[in-house]
Amino acid sequence: MIEVLIAVVVLVAALTAFIRSLTGTVQLGRANRESSLAMEGARRTIEELYAADFAQVFALYNSRTDDDPVPDAPGASFAVATLEAQEGDADGFVGEIRFPTVGAGPLLELREDIADDALGMPRDLDGANGIDAFEHSVDYRYLPVEVRVRWKGRSGEKELTLKTVLVDK
Repeated sequence: MIEVLIAVVVLVAALTAFIRSLTGTVQLGRANRESSLAMEGARRTIEELYAADFAQVFALYNSRTDDDPVPDAPGASFAVATLEAQEGDADGFVGEIRFPTVGAGPLLELREDIADDALGMPRDLDGANGIDAFEHSVDYRYLPVEVRVRWKGRSGEKELTLKTVLVDK
């Protein structure tokens, strides 16, 4: 009788460990799927930036609406299917496109003199061999951009960031 009881306890312990392992694998698979979706959304957005008319990229993808060259300009935010925005996200989108800017709304300016290590700034954006404090949204030849995806995942808040520099051809 004791031997049967010990065998049952060992079997229950092994079954519990197996179930925990299986649950962990499923959760890891979900987290990997979320990360893959975020990476695909960020990569797709960078491809859209590269495919757009270079002279209009900043106007198309910044947070201003008064400088949009077309009525349905994409703007600075984007969605990624099935990913949920983090708590407190103002616009409700998981994706964000960021340029080296100062100000907000109609006062948003693309500037060379911004101190932003993530974007490799300060940097000469117009190719005039110097960094100045002027607005460069109409004469940039180099455009640093950061594409960030922040989402509320099954295992907490997550973030993925891709950076690139667009160059006029």
